[in-house]
Amino acid sequence: MQPKLFFDTQKQKSRISAIIKKYGYGPEHNFYHYQALQEHDTKNIFVEFSKGMSILAQKDGRERWWTLDEVLAPEEKRLEVFLDFAEFAFKKDKAWKIVTETTPEFRRKLIKNLKNKYKIPKVRYSLYWPVFSLKQWNPKLEGKNWKKIRNLRNRLYKSHTIKIVDSRKVKKEKLIQLVMDWKKKRAYRDRVFLDRYLNMINAGFKSCNYCRTILVDGKPASISAGWKIPNSNDIYSSVGILNYSYDGIGEVAYVDELNFLKRNGYNEANFGGSDDAMLRFKRKFKPSRIYRTDIYAIINKNYKKRK
Repeated sequence: MQPKLFFDTQKQKSRISAIIKKYGYGPEHNFYHYQALQEHDTKNIFVEFSKGMSILAQKDGRERWWTLDEVLAPEEKRLEVFLDFAEFAFKKDKAWKIVTETTPEFRRKLIKNLKNKYKIPKVRYSLYWPVFSLKQWNPKLEGKNWKKIRNLRNRLYKSHTIKIVDSRKVKKEKLIQLVMDWKKKRAYRDRVFLDRYLNMINAGFKSCNYCRTILVDGKPASISAGWKIPNSNDIYSSVGILNYSYDGIGEVAYVDELNFLKRNGYNEANFGGSDDAMLRFKRKFKPSRIYRTDIYAIINKNYKKRK
């Protein structure tokens, strides 16, 4: 099945948003987030099949396709749509590879269907996604298991003047400086995502249902932001940025965010894909479940570099 390709995704906002509203289910199924991910030479190309079933895709200057979250389609059609996309990318477009992120279960299905046609190397790396039941979350942090976090919170509030505001009320240049300070202290893989955060700030957090900043003595020290996951009453915490200048700022930001989301009546909060180090930090807040996604490539064995 040959898809329709839409290269100017901003012009197709209404079309793409309607498809996300109809078929969306993943934490990154969000139009403005999709727009913010255009970085360097990677450009959005919306790939649409019959009945609006689609893939939020990108392509770079090295003949590589990238996919964002999983297929926008009914569950029973997602594998079929991805297989059609692979056939298009490798046979019609003559691309070199597809880089994708899926659950391990979906990867096994792709291997079963594609192993005789294309090369699927080992997983590059995996991310772990902690999900919090907000109905079970206790804002009071009662009991001995929460003592360390209570102490960190109390010391921060005692030593500094703390105010929590909507991030849109903070000057953009101050938030951008916060992101640059964060960048200096993060691992390389995190730093390469810098543009998407700057894009989000410059766009006024259009993608977000909420965005919160902790001011410590009047200066921004954190950004927490996210959006509702389509076709659910769940929320995705997409942004968690800290300046690491104050002991306990990370814990206070997470507690504030979980309290805020509980007050606003969401069922679950997905706190984003994490490497081992970040997952250890997020485990402090006792997620109700954790799932895994794998990042890997599918390679066209017959690829010939274009002149």
